[in-house]
Amino acid sequence: VICSADIGAWFFGRMIGGDKMWERLSANKTWAGQIAGIACGTVAAMIYEFIAPGAFDANIIWFGVAVALLSQYGDLTASWIKRRMGLKDFGHILPGHGGILDRFDGWMYALPLVWLISLAQYGQTIIHVIVAVIAMLIVLSIVVLVHELGHFMAARWAGVKVNTFSIGFGPALLKWHDKRGTRWQIACLPLGGYVSIYGQEDMFDRKKFKALSAEKKRGHYLSVPAWKQFIIVAAGVTMNFILAWVIYSCIAMFHPKEVQLPVVGQVVQETVAFNAGVKPGDVVMKVNGQEVTNWGELVIAKDLAKSGDADVLLQRGEDSIHVKLAPAEFWGLVADGSKKEMRKLGFIDGIHAGLRETYTESKTLLVVLRDMITGERSTKDLGSFITIAEVSGQALSAGLVALLSIIALLSVNLGVINLLPLPVLDGGYLLILLIEAITRKKLQGRGMEIVIMAGWLLIFALFALTMWNDLVRVFVG
Repeated sequence: VICSADIGAWFFGRMIGGDKMWERLSANKTWAGQIAGIACGTVAAMIYEFIAPGAFDANIIWFGVAVALLSQYGDLTASWIKRRMGLKDFGHILPGHGGILDRFDGWMYALPLVWLISLAQYGQTIIHVIVAVIAMLIVLSIVVLVHELGHFMAARWAGVKVNTFSIGFGPALLKWHDKRGTRWQIACLPLGGYVSIYGQEDMFDRKKFKALSAEKKRGHYLSVPAWKQFIIVAAGVTMNFILAWVIYSCIAMFHPKEVQLPVVGQVVQETVAFNAGVKPGDVVMKVNGQEVTNWGELVIAKDLAKSGDADVLLQRGEDSIHVKLAPAEFWGLVADGSKKEMRKLGFIDGIHAGLRETYTESKTLLVVLRDMITGERSTKDLGSFITIAEVSGQALSAGLVALLSIIALLSVNLGVINLLPLPVLDGGYLLILLIEAITRKKLQGRGMEIVIMAGWLLIFALFALTMWNDLVRVFVG
């Protein structure tokens, strides 16, 4: 709907012409384009409604009209921000942004509307919706700011100048400079933040770097060795994993919880476990060499052991027994519900438990991503900010420990996803640095710009997919 409204406004605005909407703000936007954009967005919503599964729902069309209308003003706001900041496009803030990606400026106001209406569709009150949005902002801000803090500290350590550390996006509400010339600011859109490192946007334009004077090269990203650049890039995800580790460790040390011990209460007949000789009362000690201390870890270990037979170590009385369990959705093991205990770990055990939980969550996400790529798991399981808001709101209502657990989980997810070898993610830049180190050739020029642009388009496509999944889940079921 947003893209249809934006393209329709651009096309018909130029074709029809007429009075300008706000010439001081945007010289090209006309009232004719505005009306045509709303009409095109409405048509897109109608087409979607007629082809979507389920009964006809006129609310979808009205929803499309609202999105089309708001997207026009989101585009105007983007023009205002760019004029205030002296930018031709958002390439200085969002590398690779410009051209066709400017079509996404209209999402600025439309997305909050989508989130609020989608959350309201769960039957929640407006208070619950507000709580969910606030919780999402808290969770995302902490996770993203810790990530950016990693880049900031590594850049300072490497002797690279940091131009800006922004808490939030958009125009600055409050700003100040430190002794090293870094501008610290609190911006109006509280969705995490960003760090602007001097020269990093020109990492593939070494001719521009060589043309700089000796004074301007000082503190430039390309002025430090490749291994320091590697540390600067890797520091963000490292901080995400450290954050998750610290949170999981603190929860294990200070918050006792009831855990289901890995004691077998029942073995379902004619299942993998039954055929392998597992008996009630057996205690699962290890799966493929990985220690199991509770039933939840056993379930995760089973899910991770899909590529072949699992070597399971059982404790039966005083005897230790090894059995082989073939891959299956259900091994046939049922927990003994009477075997539970409250656990609060000491410092060393808590640190170890936090590290193990961070590792387990990271490995689980990688397995999920692998299964989605191979087709074993549907991409419909992916969720967007709507899912994050829903889960964060529930966690905030449940208490501090639940909220901290969500922060840790999302921090792990951000760390793992950022390590994927996509050009616009940290993993992609790390891969480029490794390739340059191995080949001893610098990757630069128009080809790299195209690769970066393709990476951004892929990210936007994944974002659109997750939004689509949530909207279908909310409106269609």
